[in-house]
Amino acid sequence: MNCTLNSSLRFGNQQPNTKLPMLQRLLLLLMIIPVTAIAQPPDPLLRRADDVQKMLNGTIPPDGLFSNAFLAQVPLPQVKEVVAQLRPAVGVIQHVALLRRIGPNSGTFTFTGSMGMKMEVDLSVDAAPPHSINGLLLKPPVPAGISKENISTLLEELRKLPGIVNFALMKLPERKIIASVHPEQPLAIASAFKLYILGELAAQAAEGKESWGNVIATDSSISGGGGRLASWPHGSPVTLHTLASLMISESDNAATDHLLRHLGRERVEQRVAAMGHTTPQRMIPFLATWEAFKLKSSQAGAERKKLASASESERRSAVASLGTLAIDYGGESGPLAIDTVEWFASASDLCRALDALRTTPDTHQAALSIMAINPGLSVDGAAWKYVGYKGGSEPGVLNLTFLLQAQSGEWYALSAGWNNPTAPLAEDQFLGLVQRILHTGPWR
Repeated sequence: MNCTLNSSLRFGNQQPNTKLPMLQRLLLLLMIIPVTAIAQPPDPLLRRADDVQKMLNGTIPPDGLFSNAFLAQVPLPQVKEVVAQLRPAVGVIQHVALLRRIGPNSGTFTFTGSMGMKMEVDLSVDAAPPHSINGLLLKPPVPAGISKENISTLLEELRKLPGIVNFALMKLPERKIIASVHPEQPLAIASAFKLYILGELAAQAAEGKESWGNVIATDSSISGGGGRLASWPHGSPVTLHTLASLMISESDNAATDHLLRHLGRERVEQRVAAMGHTTPQRMIPFLATWEAFKLKSSQAGAERKKLASASESERRSAVASLGTLAIDYGGESGPLAIDTVEWFASASDLCRALDALRTTPDTHQAALSIMAINPGLSVDGAAWKYVGYKGGSEPGVLNLTFLLQAQSGEWYALSAGWNNPTAPLAEDQFLGLVQRILHTGPWR
């Protein structure tokens, strides 16, 4: 992709011909007056999109493209691994187009490859030179110019995945399930639980108990789950709207834990039931992310065993006693206690939660606008007027949940989950299937 427009023009050192008529001589003199064209500086975002294309095509290495902050989250070997996995599926990237600009230094592009596949790429760069890449999200490739597939065939592919899968496609507002795979099967949902915290904030704002613009101070003692907010100075003022935006669009765990403590654990637990969860007792106590990390630490084996058969009061007591336990990020890398130390919901539960969010009185539609910041997967803008998203993942757990409004006005909720307590998940396969299911809509 050529991202630079060269507007420079050069004129030769011609001499006027004295034999020419006076008017022609004047015109020629005007032409040979030195002209300095002002070349526009190359757009840093477009230049880095060009670099990403070259990186994916293998013509330049990823070394030197990324900021130190990015590499702290995604090490260079992991970047190279992702590139190597994508190349056979996508082929040579032949065309790059800017789909939408989010700001001067970030935007979403469409990359189309020689294998007939395309993918959306979210890209952001540092504002200051050398404009290193500080954010890169390569979304699952889909067939370019994809035609409508049969959703029943795709659901059969979901059924064949190892482990346990659930799926629900619900028409709103009647909450009628129009396609499903084990829709009432509760599964671990990882960060998709944050929808219930957003629901409680939206409800308190609607009741006048809170305002989206209310400001609280950050507390480093509850930032153990990590996220952007965890690196902010202790006591930083931040609005509830900002916390919610970070929680949903970036799955920021520190922002999540701040909101949970501010809104109240018990109130969020009550909101779970109010948003249509059929087994809300499985979400009690409603864990903060730092609590879940502590319970999954290598030294918490005894505590995890107790939780498996504990009563509600015993579970609350166990969680309350976690204060002195350290978080061990060097623990097991595979699925760990996903049937006990987690947040649980069925696909139908999550669809009903989305409908509750959609219908909560909200003058500024803050909750829906927050859910639309990150659409999760590539969605056809010609088909959908609105796309709201929250997902979640950890080893052995994957969830994708969408609130959708068709251009014709109909509303849908879609949730897909996958658990396997014994083996890592083929995440790209699952993401690709859900991507293809989204392309079968809108539905009738």
